[in-house]
Amino acid sequence: RAPRARGRTRRYLPAMVEPIVRWLAPSAVRPGHVTALGLIFAVGAVWNMLATQSVSLGAVLLVWLTWLCDRLDGPLARRQLSTSAWGARCDAWTDECVDLGLHLSLAVVIAQQAGTWLPLWSAVAFVFGKLRFSHLTQASSSPDAPSSTPTISSPLRTLYHLPGNSDLRLH
Repeated sequence: RAPRARGRTRRYLPAMVEPIVRWLAPSAVRPGHVTALGLIFAVGAVWNMLATQSVSLGAVLLVWLTWLCDRLDGPLARRQLSTSAWGARCDAWTDECVDLGLHLSLAVVIAQQAGTWLPLWSAVAFVFGKLRFSHLTQASSSPDAPSSTPTISSPLRTLYHLPGNSDLRLH
C-alpha cells in the first residue's frame, strides 16, 4: 500500500479502530468491502443533506461512519497482509471523491439556506484548487517522464498533507 498522509486525523479514532480491525481480520471481510461500505455511507450522507436541505444528525452520523470506514480499510489491509498498489490507488481515489462530494453537497445546502450561490462557487473553486495543487505536488514515478514535468519539493508536499481531512470538518 502506498504511504498515506499522516495528519492529525489518525489520533482521533485509534482506540476504536484497532479492536474493530482485530475483530474483522480473521473474517471474510476485506478492505475493499470496508471502502465500499464507506462509499455507501457517504452517498447516504449526500442524499440526506440534499433531500432535507439541511445537515441533520443522520447526515452527521453517516459522515462519521464514512470517516470510520476510511480509517479501518488501511489497517485491515495491513493486518490481513492483503495490501496492493491497486487497492491503495482505489482507496485513495474513493477517499478523495468522497471528500469532494461531501464538500460540494454541503456547499449546495449552505447556498440554498443562504439564498446565494457564493458558497457553491467557493466550493467549486476549492475543489479545482485542491485538484490542481494536488497534481502539482505529485512526484513523477515514471523514469521516462519528461523532465519539464513540474514537481514540488517534499516540504511543500508535507505541508499539503498536514491537515488531513480537517478541511471537511472545518465546513
